[in-house]
Amino acid sequence: MARRLPALAFLACTLGGIATVRSHIHTDPDGQTVDWYPSDCCHDRDCRPVTRIETKFNMLWMTTSDGLTISVDPHQSRRPSRDNRWHLCVTSDDTDTPFVRCVFEPAGS
Repeated sequence: MARRLPALAFLACTLGGIATVRSHIHTDPDGQTVDWYPSDCCHDRDCRPVTRIETKFNMLWMTTSDGLTISVDPHQSRRPSRDNRWHLCVTSDDTDTPFVRCVFEPAGS
């Protein structure tokens, strides 16, 4: 039994690490889900669809499905959206200041 404990602990850590590599699944208030966010961009519920876009002061102001509004540099690199909607992945730095990790745009935008 003493030899099994380190092996079990290693297995648990390994499986736990694998689980964190999975991509995030977002569920909108209307029940629609988004399950294609890549794990290199989305970490722990920081990706969500955009419901509104405005251009002000040479910036794009995007509002997400949960009400977050954030400015996005119009020249920021973008990835293709898989569902023809805009999406943002927003996280916070050490000072809790939100910043955009990834932008997904519909084709032809």
